[in-house]
Amino acid sequence: MKEWPQINWETVADRDPDVLVLGDLTRKQQTAENAAQKIRFLESNPVTRSMNAVRHKRYVLLSGQAMNPSIRTVEGIEKVAAALRTFGLDR
Repeated sequence: MKEWPQINWETVADRDPDVLVLGDLTRKQQTAENAAQKIRFLESNPVTRSMNAVRHKRYVLLSGQAMNPSIRTVEGIEKVAAALRTFGLDR
């Protein structure tokens, strides 16, 4: 199993997720890695903008540290769980 498997947006759109967890990997040199840039892409791309998560703006933003396997993963899990409750998807 790969730690960060690669799939295309068509595959994600076909699965029509209710929530998207986005890594906010803000760096001065790579603006495409920040969450705001990713959200702009999702909301403007014809393949992704019709996804349930995008239409309802259900995004969970996590730092890179919270997404990597470490003690900070707990922070990421807690943020995802809190977001699911906020979105009413915790049933």
